[in-house]
Amino acid sequence: QEMASGPSVDPASLQSLLQEALMNTGHVADAAIIKKKDGSTRVTTPGFRISDSELAALRESFKDSAYAREHAISVNETLYHCVRADESAIYAKEGKKGTIVCQTGQYLIIATYRPGMHASICAEAAENLADFLRDKNK
Repeated sequence: QEMASGPSVDPASLQSLLQEALMNTGHVADAAIIKKKDGSTRVTTPGFRISDSELAALRESFKDSAYAREHAISVNETLYHCVRADESAIYAKEGKKGTIVCQTGQYLIIATYRPGMHASICAEAAENLADFLRDKNK
């Protein structure tokens, strides 16, 4: 039992957070919330999947931001080139599409955008959701 972090958020709450905080912006193409501890996908948009190898690379990128900048980031079998990486977020893009991955105590929040969507709105939505979860010690 993880006393310091409190009970986990139930999947229905995470699904509504994913929908309201990310998808409803109109600037997030796909998204997922993954539990860091076991790598399980808690919620995701239909057809969006993060493989074990992609998850391992994302974890390594958060541990070592130089790793993120030196290697392409793969999300849902799409390669992106890192443009920013620190201990809380990774921003990566390929042409006019990209991904933002935010880390909280318990979760990875992954959001993607495609041509016609604004990267800044996608990033702000992902960062805001991460801040919300961090405020709840998640």
